[in-house]
Amino acid sequence: MKLIRLIWVNLKRAVFSKRFVFAVLLVVLFEYLDIFSYLRENIESIRLGYSSRYTIVDLMQLTGNTMFWGLAFSVSLLPYSGAFVDDEKNNFLTYVTVKTNSVLYSVSTVVTCVISAFLCVVIGKIVFFSLISPVSGVCSLDALEAYGSVYESLSNGDYVLYILGNVIICGARGAFFALLAMMVSTVIKNRMVIYATPVLFYFFLVKVGYYNLHLPRYFDIGIIYISYIFGDKYEIFSVLYAIMFTLCVSVLTIFALNKKVKSLW
Repeated sequence: MKLIRLIWVNLKRAVFSKRFVFAVLLVVLFEYLDIFSYLRENIESIRLGYSSRYTIVDLMQLTGNTMFWGLAFSVSLLPYSGAFVDDEKNNFLTYVTVKTNSVLYSVSTVVTCVISAFLCVVIGKIVFFSLISPVSGVCSLDALEAYGSVYESLSNGDYVLYILGNVIICGARGAFFALLAMMVSTVIKNRMVIYATPVLFYFFLVKVGYYNLHLPRYFDIGIIYISYIFGDKYEIFSVLYAIMFTLCVSVLTIFALNKKVKSLW
């Protein structure tokens, strides 16, 4: 019961806050800027009396070509990744650990970090899709024909399942980077460094880790959280793997945070 109460208290701090709303709005903004040129073509087509050129399913294939794509997943760090630094600074950490213990504090903090980051990205994506749907539509027969041979869900005409899987992976990606930021916060107290390090870590892994260090494929963040690690025909298994990978990182973060909290007392 203590753990549930702690998680609820933390969630109220993380989700019911101006910082969370701001982060969601940033997700929407950066998603929009990432595919702005394609949306502009859609608007122009509608203005000329034609149908939209790109549906939401089409646009999901075209994301990631600008720096705004990276900014969109990095804002998931804002709601709660710096919570440990804040708690230590305002003595909330002392109060919680006296009332409970370091393990409960660490578990509740990490769980809140995961949930708030996941919701930040997922809500942002849902709002974004809702805003662009009037000028884009969700899916078309052309999109199903173009991508049906690639993705199992689209081959069955289930574009809702395809979009849902993509949104879940994006949410898991946001949670992963939020967890990395929280790990960094156990060593570094500067908030700007905390927010910047996970993104730098990602680009290091993509550019150096997998091409030069030849890390195993199943630790390739670029494949796990951007595409489907088991291939496009196995979307569900790939989504589940991304979730399980994030949960494993959560456990590591709990250990790191708990060790740090114990060292302070």
